[in-house]
Amino acid sequence: MNHPLPKISILVPARNEEKNLPVLLRSLARLAYPKEKTEILLGNDGSDDRTGALMEEFCRGRAGVIVVHLREGEDQLLSGNTYVSDGATEPDPGNTVDNGSPREETSYSLSSEAHTPPGSGRPTASEARIKDEPEKRSVKIHPLTGKTRVLDELAARATGEYLFFTDADIELPPDWIPGMLAGFEEDTGVVVGATGFRRSSLWATLQGMEWLMALTLFKIAADRGFPSTGLGNNMAVSRKAYDAVGGYRALGFSIVEDYFLYKNIIDAGFGFRHLLCPGVLSFTVPPPRYFEQRRRWIKGAMENAPAAMAGGILQALCIPLLFLLGWISPVIPAVVTGVLVLIYGTLILYFQARLRISGYLRYLPLFTVYISTAWLMQFIYYLLSRETVWKGRKY
Repeated sequence: MNHPLPKISILVPARNEEKNLPVLLRSLARLAYPKEKTEILLGNDGSDDRTGALMEEFCRGRAGVIVVHLREGEDQLLSGNTYVSDGATEPDPGNTVDNGSPREETSYSLSSEAHTPPGSGRPTASEARIKDEPEKRSVKIHPLTGKTRVLDELAARATGEYLFFTDADIELPPDWIPGMLAGFEEDTGVVVGATGFRRSSLWATLQGMEWLMALTLFKIAADRGFPSTGLGNNMAVSRKAYDAVGGYRALGFSIVEDYFLYKNIIDAGFGFRHLLCPGVLSFTVPPPRYFEQRRRWIKGAMENAPAAMAGGILQALCIPLLFLLGWISPVIPAVVTGVLVLIYGTLILYFQARLRISGYLRYLPLFTVYISTAWLMQFIYYLLSRETVWKGRKY
């Protein structure tokens, strides 16, 4: 018996992404899923480039596409203009216009409690959702900022049975939606896909190998019942699971919002899946500020799951330890390096077979040097820098 296809909502936060956004938008237009079952929500996070304009251009003439422009304010809980294409379902009342024509409205802010004090203005869609659901009336609303704030606003407007998360610097595969939906079973709350890098340069290739090896290990662990982390640029959660944990407004801010949502959904008793197959393989590009990105990841891991940094710490210590062991016997570093090459080579062959890609094995010698050197430099940068900066914001 065939079940009806579920409606899905794709959430895309973006801040100053005019360079990368066109690739994502083209891949969204090519998704192999019924348009009437697909809702796309694009969140412009206070960009000062053409990100918002590109979103509006994509929205015009396309049913089921919503653009939300968010502005920054005193407590970073302000809502801005919303653009809705023809045929969009259940727009946010009072803050929506059709056909891409803007309508200005006065900004408003929220308190940190689950109600709006008199005179504070119309509540956001996310607060209204909590008010409308009796079981969530006692949930405390936390101040949000950055990407978490955008995702909260988009999720509150979403009407799909499943929420799909991706980023502005991603190129999605055509079968992404059916591929991710195939990972959901009755009790599954979160499904994580796979993201790599096009082999456009040596730098991109080495980072791509690092990502795909990590995702391979996460997949192997997940198949044995051990959770690891989410992947904000390629992840889907059921609406049921998202609402069960209260969404981002109830969970609060996290600098690693994907891991935070993933962990809370699993802690709430929902199942999880990690997929490693061609249908869910997306591609990203090297970040322009590599060390800032890595510092954010390290900070988030240290604050939320310090044990998860064990592998990174070992990688960072690898080169110093090999030099020290070399003083004892030159054979020891040679043996350790040989073992590492064998492990890395096995992982490369594994993810190449699962994802049906090739060409990475030739970079194995360079990767062996890259991975330890990169992690050592990341930790040095983390220890020496005093603040975490990402997308022009300090955290």
